[in-house]
Parts: sequence; structure tokens; C-alpha cells
Amino acid sequence: MHQPSVPLYSQIRQYILDQIASGVWPSEYQIPPERELAEQFSVSRITAKNAVLRLVNEGYLYRHRGKGTFVSGSKPQSSPLLSPKPPELESKRNSKLIGFVIPWMEMNYSTLLFGGLESALGERGYHVVFKRIPTPEQESKAIRELLELPVAGLVVVSSQGEHFNEDLVRLALDKYPLVLVEKAMRDVKTSGVYCDTERAGARLARFLANRGLERIGLLAYPPTFTYGVKERIFGFQAELARRGIPPLPDGRILIGSPDWLGPQGQSDNNRVPPEIYRYLELNPDLQAIAAADALLARYVGIACRQAGRLGTVIVCFDAPYAHPGAVLPAAYIDQSPFDMGLHAAALIVDALEGKSDARQIVIEPKLVEVG
Repeated sequence: MHQPSVPLYSQIRQYILDQIASGVWPSEYQIPPERELAEQFSVSRITAKNAVLRLVNEGYLYRHRGKGTFVSGSKPQSSPLLSPKPPELESKRNSKLIGFVIPWMEMNYSTLLFGGLESALGERGYHVVFKRIPTPEQESKAIRELLELPVAGLVVVSSQGEHFNEDLVRLALDKYPLVLVEKAMRDVKTSGVYCDTERAGARLARFLANRGLERIGLLAYPPTFTYGVKERIFGFQAELARRGIPPLPDGRILIGSPDWLGPQGQSDNNRVPPEIYRYLELNPDLQAIAAADALLARYVGIACRQAGRLGTVIVCFDAPYAHPGAVLPAAYIDQSPFDMGLHAAALIVDALEGKSDARQIVIEPKLVEVG
């Protein structure tokens, strides 16, 4: 059963995947405890735990506190169970080259994040090479290409979805210098920096409630589009409930499409998606609209001005775009992306120089009123 050239936790991982793929362990099946897996493979319990945690972070398994670990109800789309096993990742490292992986660079938020990272690393004599990944499926390819350069470490901005691809989990378990931005692995200790987006959503709701606004709309992307969307919506809705405002009905919530960003992530900021015009027509009584990011705020601002709804109060995440033909947001959440980049740089340097253990830095969201 054992193959000496393959890491022990990878052997256990493959065994579990084989059991799932063959149907021996169906959906919702409770897998054997880590103690039994350790005994079966004659390894330490921590090795068995690493294999299980890797599969949890990849989405094949899930944990139920106090009950055990179970097979997930759906298979991750980006890493099929029967796909060929990837080659071992390159272990060589260039002492002054840092890889940076990010879903898009077109947004002002991303530019500021990269600016903070590059400026801080540049001061320390490091150089940054980045890979842009418009789709989650390209993440592993980008990571492997950077490792082949090779780079000394990686800073990775979260890709879509809740789970992580196999290569990232492997790097984390192998203690490779890695910093995650906007997203944290469950149970696997990794360095990362993120904004408390649930609290940020609450602050937007509080701003509107304090103004006495109750007929409120919400524009967002699907929860799988960016990791923080779900937390933003939850924080927003929860704060409205605390203020005695009923939950927003489905008709007041518009979930946009990633296609609104345009082909390959390039956006035409002046082309308002027709769904937004229709949304305004169906909700003529809205006093305020909250947008999940600055681009959505720009779209709805243009639509409101063209519809003559100049009194609509718009709030959003991230600094809004200036546009003469749009109703400008009254307030926005500053996630401090430049500072986030500075923190990510400090974390990756610490990891490379062995100055501290993996740690998480949480950015406090700031509400900024405009004008």
C-alpha cells in the first residue's frame, strides 16, 4: 500500500479519495477517525490529521464538531476526484523573488493592495512577480508556474468559493512561506490578512438606519464570486434586524453576474447592465441601495441619475469611482487595501526569515462619509 516516494499524508489522502470515487464512502458517510487512519497506515496521528484537513480545505470532507468528519454532499468542481495526481511542487527558492496571485487587477482596490505589497517588499530588497487568474481553474497553473521560476514565497488573494485548491493546501501543510489575503484555511495554520467584512456590512447598515431609512435595496455578487460577499450580506442583514428593520425581501436584493465585469475581468464602467435598470423599475420606492463593491455602486449610480432618482442614498464597499453621470455614494467602507498589502509583505518576510509563527491580521473596516 505504501509508496516511499510519496509523502505519507498524500497516501492517506489518495486512499480517502479512492474510497469516495468508488462509492464505498458515499455522500454524508462518516469516515474513520484519524486515530484509526494513523494505525492503518502506521503513521503518526498528526500525519493522518494533515491528510484529513487537506481534504476538508479542498471541500471533499467537512467536520461536524463533536461528531466527526463526513464526506461532502458535492464534489469540488476545480479538482475532480479522478484527475491525474499533480507532480510534486518545486522546492527550490529564489531568495529575493515573491509570487503574487490575484483574481483581477482592474479594480482600484487591487491596485492599492498590490501597491502596498510591492512598496514594502521593495524596501526589503525583494521583487514581486504576479499572476492574474480571471477564473479559479487557473489558480493551480499560476502557482506552479511561479514555483518553477522559482519564488521564495507566495502571497495569494482569495479565489472564488469557500474551499482551497489542492496545491495551496499542500503548500500550507508543507510549511511553505505562504500568505493568504481575504481568506483563511480552516484548521490549517497559515499566515493571512483580511478585513472583517461582516462588521463592515453591519456598519453600512447602521449608517442607513441612523438616517431613518428603511426601504433599502442590496446589490451583490453570488457568494461564490468573492469570499467576503457572504459575510458582507450577513453582517448587513443582521444589523438591520438589530435596528428593527425587517429582512430585505428577495425583490429588493439583486445578485449580479460576474459577467458584469466584462470579458476576462475587463469592465466597461459606463455600460450599465440592463438588470439594474429593471431592478430600479421594480422597486420605485427605494430610499437607499447598498452595493457590494465600488463597481456595482457606479452602475447603480449611473442608472439612478438617468432615471431621475437623485435622492437615492447609495453606500458601498471600497472607495467609489468618480463619475459625472452618476449619483455618488453617500458613504463607503474603506478596507485599507494599501495597508493590507503592507501587512501581507511583513508576514511573508517574517515567514522567510523565520521571525514568527503563522498568524492572522484582521483589518478594522472604516466607514467614510462622502461630502
